[in-house]
Amino acid sequence: PPAPRADPAHPVVGEADPATDPSPAAFARSAAAEVDADFFSALRPADEDRLAAAEATAKHLELAAWAGVERVLDLGCGTGRFLEVLGALGVKAQGVDPCPAARDVAAERGLAVAAEPPTTRFTRALAVGLFDTLPPSQAERAVADLARSLAPEGEAWVAVHVDDEAPADGAQDAPVDVADPLAPVRVRPRATAAWVAWLAGQGLRPTEQIVAPPDGLFEWPQLWIHTVRDASAAPASLGTAPAADPSGAPGVDEDARAFEAALLQHLAEVREMQGHRDGAEAALGRLCRLVPDEPQAWLAWAAHRLQRDDVKGAALLLAEGSLNAPEHVETWLLRAGLALDMEDPAALMVAFEALAELPLDAEEKARFKSLRAAAAELAPKARPAGPAIKRPRR
Repeated sequence: PPAPRADPAHPVVGEADPATDPSPAAFARSAAAEVDADFFSALRPADEDRLAAAEATAKHLELAAWAGVERVLDLGCGTGRFLEVLGALGVKAQGVDPCPAARDVAAERGLAVAAEPPTTRFTRALAVGLFDTLPPSQAERAVADLARSLAPEGEAWVAVHVDDEAPADGAQDAPVDVADPLAPVRVRPRATAAWVAWLAGQGLRPTEQIVAPPDGLFEWPQLWIHTVRDASAAPASLGTAPAADPSGAPGVDEDARAFEAALLQHLAEVREMQGHRDGAEAALGRLCRLVPDEPQAWLAWAAHRLQRDDVKGAALLLAEGSLNAPEHVETWLLRAGLALDMEDPAALMVAFEALAELPLDAEEKARFKSLRAAAAELAPKARPAGPAIKRPRR
């Protein structure tokens, strides 16, 4: 399945409302922009198995019957495994994925993938592993694009992961991390009834359901739902929509923001595991810009600098982190420790003054006391004043 996409440097969450935005590019704008190619390279060892699974699925769904159809859409096609399978069956499909890294991998396979859905209508479509890897508001925009891209009575196969122990309305389930540490997605499985009702409310009338076993990437079975576009239905909600700002400005989708932050944290870990230190640091930097008030992001970035023996760089990051989260004791303690190592009295004084004003637990008080004792030992001893030297007048 394609990875969830977001560009923390240019967040657009909450920008497009499917009820008012007629553009079929709402999915690309709201869900997308940048996932590192490391994600896809990490998945490549399993590509052959996943391609074989896609071939078996296409055969079971009788997608070869689409060979005579002129307009076929694969929304959120990722690196193009279903495009490749459809092409082998003689089906000419248009792949759409807003992720540049995914499109690059698809291009290596000789597949042309667009960044946005075209404005023309399709009579057949696929959406595989898309809606269950997006935050609810993004999923609503993506399915609205799918519905808008289909001609009346157009057909679409939608594949999502199911967990029938999840709440029936599907509103309270939380995203679940993938078991594979290199997997780039977080899946939100929902009850079968919740998926069926949601698609129906979005104007995609379910006509058939097929449950496939777990695909090896997730522990949950995958539900394939055949739908038909019903132009008379109004879009329905899946979870909480972005809150509207009283001023009229788009609201901040906190669910999407947290989702992007988790994705960047995961990206940094993957890059570190693969030995891409510069890439890991770039991901941590983007994470801190996305959630500047989250002290753990700054601590992680500073720790990465320390691993590279860049004490001054780590100190600067802790300084910025303490400005954004001034009540976080651990940041100030670490900042004081680095100032002590660097013998920087000005930075040490700033940290000590801040710590003196903050409530500390017993362990933090002991660390603060130890830092002050170490600082006292390093303080230069006062020199005795010598006799004044009188200079002769000229």
